[in-house]
Amino acid sequence: MGWIAVMVLVLVSITVDVLWIDIERKRWSWLNNSTKLQLAIFLGAFSVVSGVIYYVMS
Repeated sequence: MGWIAVMVLVLVSITVDVLWIDIERKRWSWLNNSTKLQLAIFLGAFSVVSGVIYYVMS
């Protein structure tokens, strides 16, 4: 699978989990008081770290 496809898959799955699936805020409760900018920075940093891990392991 291409590197960009993996990044898109990781970013979409985390975004869906944070914004849609975790309605009761049990897994991501530490993000409750975050602004939209902080949430975007977190998701971006998470995707970059995931990409680095994927690249190093492949």
